[in-house]
Amino acid sequence: MKIKLIKLFLRLAISLSFLSAVADRFGMWPAEISVWGNWQNFVDYSAVINPWMPA
Repeated sequence: MKIKLIKLFLRLAISLSFLSAVADRFGMWPAEISVWGNWQNFVDYSAVINPWMPA
């Protein structure tokens, strides 16, 4: 039973971290804690680090 709870907690933690990153890219977090701020900043940076596949 303990192992199942640990697995459930880890899965929830990982899924929430991925959802948090997606929310940041879409600009859903406040500006004080946001890294990207909005989708366009993310797309622009992705184009810079990946020039052979433009956005």
